[in-house]
Amino acid sequence: MTKKNNWIMWIFMLVYLLLFLFFIVQVYLWNGVTILYLSIFTFGLPLVYMLLPLLGLRMFKLKSKKSIYLSFIFSLSPLPYLFLTLKALPFQNLGSSGDSFVKVAYEQAVVVIFALTLFIITSIVSLFFCLERFEKKEKNPELFENIEKTSK
Repeated sequence: MTKKNNWIMWIFMLVYLLLFLFFIVQVYLWNGVTILYLSIFTFGLPLVYMLLPLLGLRMFKLKSKKSIYLSFIFSLSPLPYLFLTLKALPFQNLGSSGDSFVKVAYEQAVVVIFALTLFIITSIVSLFFCLERFEKKEKNPELFENIEKTSK
């Protein structure tokens, strides 16, 4: 049973990471030039903020409930992007001349929203899975120690 849960945990981690990368690629395709331009003048703060969900992978370490919840909060850091994108439909990019805005294709806007929504749903499902697994680990720690020894 725990071997199966171990595989499920690895699958959740892989899906989490792949959806995060898909989201990052879509955001850069949409507004990457502006993000990089702002990053140059703000010492990389937008890039740091975009990479915060990677700290959400710590959720799968199962150290304590506090660390699981904190990792979940880090994984929710792209939520402002979702609110801003829904507010700013149709998407616009800064034009090549720098003084005008160009509308982005409707399909790209849908893909960005879809990628972000899937990432948030995966984060929520991962939270519930990690909390359930942590409770099982608290009840029967020797079983999880044997699993960790055999996986190394």
